[in-house]
Amino acid sequence: MNDSLENKFRLATIAPLDRRMKRKHLAVYGFLLDWYHRKYGDALASVRHIVAQLKERDPAGIGLYTGDVHSALKDLEAWGYITADVGIGRRASRYVPVWAHGSSVHKIPNTTEDEISVRENQNTSVRETPNTTGDSVHKTPNEDPSTVTRLQDGVTVIDGYDCAPATPPPTVGLKATAAGGAQGGFEELWKTYFPKRGQGDKKKARAAYDALNPDADLHASLLDAASSWFEAWQAQGKPDAPRKHLDTWLAGEHYDCEPPTAYKKKEKPTTSKKEAVASNDNFANEEPTGPSDYVCDVGVFSPFGTFDATIIGTEVKFVDPFTEQVEIHLAWDGYGTACATHTLFYQHKDQATQERGQSFIRSISDCLDIDELKDTEELHGRKIRCTINRRFAISYARAA
Repeated sequence: MNDSLENKFRLATIAPLDRRMKRKHLAVYGFLLDWYHRKYGDALASVRHIVAQLKERDPAGIGLYTGDVHSALKDLEAWGYITADVGIGRRASRYVPVWAHGSSVHKIPNTTEDEISVRENQNTSVRETPNTTGDSVHKTPNEDPSTVTRLQDGVTVIDGYDCAPATPPPTVGLKATAAGGAQGGFEELWKTYFPKRGQGDKKKARAAYDALNPDADLHASLLDAASSWFEAWQAQGKPDAPRKHLDTWLAGEHYDCEPPTAYKKKEKPTTSKKEAVASNDNFANEEPTGPSDYVCDVGVFSPFGTFDATIIGTEVKFVDPFTEQVEIHLAWDGYGTACATHTLFYQHKDQATQERGQSFIRSISDCLDIDELKDTEELHGRKIRCTINRRFAISYARAA
């Protein structure tokens, strides 16, 4: 199987027959098939680029959520549709479709293990010439020494010649001295990640760095990402804002992610004991006095009270290029269908609306002990306690 147009068409037509495939998988897979460059033998693209391209190509301007693209790429690789060379830091990843996916290879029945199937042809036209001399072999004057006979990847080969490195590489990562690499190693990264003072256990951080064993290129990418993370943290102007310890940052490969852009100090959950279902009298002081008092986080037919619930589903919608709407479907204990739907806006032109929506995501993540929510599917099947008041405002707490 090859990367011909016919084979791309075959792969695109059999993908929807896989029952595991969802809209996100088909969209990302179709993009990679189209984005593949035969000259370089891969589809070079970052997740951010894929998100932007899908949104641009979608007639409705919706595209896919970043977390959906992440999960789709992981699934496609796990299911054998693509192979991935994941980029580090700011370097894009390289994806290659598995061209033979879905094809069948059969043995030729008349071949045997004892005999080769390719035999000598007795009537070949190249024969030995008995009267040859040293002058019989001549140089071919029009032979082009730069004729390309090796695979070009656009980086290591120019006109058929392998490009020698400008400086010799280190023998083992940065533990050996690299003539053209960074000399600082771990200490340089430690100071870059948090210039004023190191944070976390330095021994653990050094062990995580040694386990990663970066070469000069990866080390440079780590420095670039570490600097970006520190600048994003510093821009908040809040010295008490937490940061991931360097060992966690390295082990979790957070250097391949965008740094957090906002922070709000977490409020400690109240320790007062709550009943499973609260009486409506608890909301007597929250009676709305007019239409403007309604918050409407949930629908107007939602019940009032406190409930132990299960998140049975979520839905992400791009209303327009500036509005990302998230719906969270909640089923009370003992119910198999949604009893209330919480609608929030993770992205919105109105800053207050956006901040309220993002605060809900942080609150839910805290209740479920999720450090960093990458896909709303991570919420599915999780139990949580929610309270709905007479203004149809909702709040969350840990499940009992």
